[in-house]
Amino acid sequence: MNKLLWTAAALALAACSPQGGGNAEGKQAAAAQRPSDKESEAYMWKAEEDWAAQAVRPVPGLMERILADDYSGVSSKGDIRTKADQIKDQAEPLTGTYVSSKLDYVHYRHFGDTVIAQGQESLKRADSKPDLQLIWNDIWMFRDGKWQIVASQDSVLPVRE
Repeated sequence: MNKLLWTAAALALAACSPQGGGNAEGKQAAAAQRPSDKESEAYMWKAEEDWAAQAVRPVPGLMERILADDYSGVSSKGDIRTKADQIKDQAEPLTGTYVSSKLDYVHYRHFGDTVIAQGQESLKRADSKPDLQLIWNDIWMFRDGKWQIVASQDSVLPVRE
């Protein structure tokens, strides 16, 4: 019985020591731990704001950072988009089409490592055509220690008269 207690005590100490497997796993888990909802939403808001701003000015590297490699999106025209499609399109700025773009709102719904972001953005046109309002959904997932968008869908709101 005494040998069993010593063995249990040694295993417990090993798990708590810097060389113990339990502590190393704990450090890895802590490093990959998801940020708080507030921190996550602040990151997502900035990313969504930058994405909206790309209609007016380029934000280099944004799509590569915020879109997951397996991203799939539906544009406001109904096209199915991959990460490569989005990167290619963002490389071709809409120079002169829009003079401003702003994020009107974003609502977040958290489901563990998944967040549904529903938002709206307004784009002011440079010409005399009606301004554009988009309403959209982005699905964010926390994988490999970072938040990325895995799916999205955009719709154009009808012009109000």
